[in-house]
Amino acid sequence: MDWSDYFGLASVPVIIALVGLLRWLKLPTDYAPLVAVAAGVAWNLAVAPLVKTEFYPAALLGVIAGLAAAGLYDVLKGAVKSLQQTE
Repeated sequence: MDWSDYFGLASVPVIIALVGLLRWLKLPTDYAPLVAVAAGVAWNLAVAPLVKTEFYPAALLGVIAGLAAAGLYDVLKGAVKSLQQTE
């Protein structure tokens, strides 16, 4: 794992914030995972020239970051719901 991977994975909180903003602006919930993956790919392709990475691995890392962001959001949402039910 080199430094370019860290830049790609650091996009996960940015993707969560972007999708959260779009959901606040009435993005249908069904499209949120697709938007997260697209944002991850776009972010990593934009950063690829800056960290001197090839585009294919950057796009693949973007897919991974987008899926991680979507999964992390779902896990946190479920945890908050379960905490609210126990109170």
